[in-house]
Amino acid sequence: MASRAGLELVQKMIAQRMNSGNLDRLLFNKVTVTSAGNGSLTAEMTVGKEHANVGGTLHGAMATFLVDSISTLTLATCPGVNNTGVSLNINMTFVRGAAVGQEIEIRSRADKAGGKLAFLSVDIVDKITGELLAKGSHTKYTAINKSETEIPR
Repeated sequence: MASRAGLELVQKMIAQRMNSGNLDRLLFNKVTVTSAGNGSLTAEMTVGKEHANVGGTLHGAMATFLVDSISTLTLATCPGVNNTGVSLNINMTFVRGAAVGQEIEIRSRADKAGGKLAFLSVDIVDKITGELLAKGSHTKYTAINKSETEIPR
């Protein structure tokens, strides 16, 4: 279930990433998180030209970047999780394309978080029809103790 505290935490993390000057700026200046908390997160964005492949649809690398980044934010909302860890595996399944100008919704959830590993799932869907566009799973190792992975509270 989403919460105000979860949404505020995620917004704080996004602001931190936007100020870092790295690749996250490309993504997070277009993504709007609509709900977050307790291991789930929903966001939306409109596919822009900067997100597209030569065919004019959401690039697979950008969809994978969405899965990586959004699921990491989702992990931060899990009770008892102190850091977002490092990626061990990301698996993607592409079902249909999302054209430039199309509104998409990103639905992320933590299937299991705790101990040394976290297992997260992300569905990228057409915001209007709800049709599945891409599906991702993300496994993270969370037993590390590095400051850059600590969750700002």
